[in-house]
Amino acid sequence: MKIIIRKFKEYFWKEQWNIAIFRGKISDFVEGKIKEKDLNWLFSDYKNSFCADPFLIEKNGSTFLFFEEFEYKKQKGRIMVSEILEDESGAIFASEAKVALDHDNHISYPFVFSYDGKIFMLPETSSKKEVALYRATNFPLEWKKEKVLINNFAGIDATLHFSKDRWWIFCSDDKLGCNENLCIFHAKDLFGKWKAFTQNPVKSDIRNSRMAGPLFFWKKQLIRPAQNCEGTYGKEIILNKVESLSIKDFKEESIATFATNKKSEYGEGMHTISASEKFVAIDAKKFLGIRKFLDPWNSKRKALKSKMRQVFQKNV
Repeated sequence: MKIIIRKFKEYFWKEQWNIAIFRGKISDFVEGKIKEKDLNWLFSDYKNSFCADPFLIEKNGSTFLFFEEFEYKKQKGRIMVSEILEDESGAIFASEAKVALDHDNHISYPFVFSYDGKIFMLPETSSKKEVALYRATNFPLEWKKEKVLINNFAGIDATLHFSKDRWWIFCSDDKLGCNENLCIFHAKDLFGKWKAFTQNPVKSDIRNSRMAGPLFFWKKQLIRPAQNCEGTYGKEIILNKVESLSIKDFKEESIATFATNKKSEYGEGMHTISASEKFVAIDAKKFLGIRKFLDPWNSKRKALKSKMRQVFQKNV
């Protein structure tokens, strides 16, 4: 019955994602020290779009939040950025969001990081069938495509990690089901030749494959956050302890599951976690009571009316 109710909600209601942030370490989250009252929800007033995929980075003492804003009308995402601020009472809030990166195609999951004195972003551009690296030319609003790391590949939620003198990309292959697999690529140099893991996909499991943010260390263990998409997209976050990572072998073990409080406003799912030196950000979703099929139906109806108008004008 619960699955039927959830599917009913997904079909008839839109998803509304929001981003929450709290001051602390990612270990506070893993160890269950963060309570619902500690979360600061940032974009609750968004009605025509939702905000998800939060990534944090600190520069010159300031903390910046990059995220996806998905516009319902256009049915595509773009990358936005806000600065994380605190008022005199210690309340945390975000500055007015500005566009950092926008394409004609959908773009999301702005994996942002510092390397060699520069700031880079590896956003998801799977609709262009490439995994491309961008460099900030005037941080945080101006970016240049630096290099296509993986071509002719629709990589979902590509996530970089450097370990054992080698770069790694963890992602999902859209052709195999965007929520159902994990693939790994590796390179000795970030700008060098990237090779696919010989055992790709290294995992095929809708409950524990798709990336849910950057890898991180907890108690000296490398942790890979993944999404559980069984029953609904972004149902919850699974933390996996990476036991082996080499060009010939990958093994991991699930150690924890994190989900939002079902009784809270955003209690229908969670699918990204990231951290900076000062803050941790997550995203979570609720459903809006708007029938999903009305949007595509209205779009088709408007397109048909436009064509009929053109035909009528030609015949007059």
